[in-house]
Amino acid sequence: MRGVVEDLRFAVRLLAKNPGFMLAAVLTLCLGIALNTCAFGIVNALWFRPLAVRDDARVAVVATVNPKKSVRVYASLPDFADWTAQNGVFERTAAFVERTSNLSGAGTDTQEPERVSSGEMSASTLDLLGIFPMLGRPFLAGEYKGAGDANGARPVLIGERLWRRRFAADPGIAGREIRIDGRRAVIVGVLPYRFRFIYGGYQVVAPLDESAVARAARDDRFVQVMARLKPGETPERAHAEVGAISERLAREYPKTNQGWEARVVLFRPFVFATAMRMYPTLLAGALPRTRRARGAGREPFPHRQADADGRNPAGAGGRGVGPLPAGGRLSRTGRPRTRLSSFFPTPC
Repeated sequence: MRGVVEDLRFAVRLLAKNPGFMLAAVLTLCLGIALNTCAFGIVNALWFRPLAVRDDARVAVVATVNPKKSVRVYASLPDFADWTAQNGVFERTAAFVERTSNLSGAGTDTQEPERVSSGEMSASTLDLLGIFPMLGRPFLAGEYKGAGDANGARPVLIGERLWRRRFAADPGIAGREIRIDGRRAVIVGVLPYRFRFIYGGYQVVAPLDESAVARAARDDRFVQVMARLKPGETPERAHAEVGAISERLAREYPKTNQGWEARVVLFRPFVFATAMRMYPTLLAGALPRTRRARGAGREPFPHRQADADGRNPAGAGGRGVGPLPAGGRLSRTGRPRTRLSSFFPTPC
């Protein structure tokens, strides 16, 4: 024990003689621990822990791909309708249109309008995810056909976080009227924290009008699509069948579907791969902080900038993603933004 104490004293004296080296060693050690902890946290949360989706082993993401252009996670409403009608491997399919909206006209702590993440979901979304309102009710069948209440207000579900923050967890929230982008809406229920779709959680959700499918263009790809495989079906068989449907659509609609393919990826591997692609970004973000702590004057990766939580109302101007609806969320690289906490079963 005495020898260990003497060795420690000797090491401290050596480091005291070279404070610059000591600082570099400590920062390098801290950076290594932080990055390894981050990697372990991602792997543990997305690979070993259950995701916030019921029976996620049978849940898949259906993505559209154009090898001559770029990968696009989004699909068009007509293509989604054809995949749903013509496949024999999916138990359910769900579509979600992501937006950003202005919320006004309600609240206990403030009456000021605020921007909230919002979206529209198809009729089978909650059944596919295995998530249901903790208060109130889900949407009725007629509400997916554009029907509102007796006063013409559109029904919406709000997220638990918004319910607690703006409405003080009012248990009688169902039936309260609010305004979304200036339009009247009525709250019919509250979704729990764990409600997530592919790219995150949402504070206000409305029913996706089924009549919009007939009006949508096939080359307007802005819909996120998930599906649940039937018991006994494999991702390989689902991929082959959806690929065959895509080939038929390409022959039937060559102007909009020629060159486009549909691919099926299980939800967990998709989420894990997306998170791993973000890991270099985390590393690039940590290194500049280390350099600044050491007094360096410039960033080691000046071409890499932090993602901006911008809103693209007209479409994607970058690489990898096609036209998005108003409120489509993109990173500076053009890829849809992914929040790691979006896939945790508990709120972060």
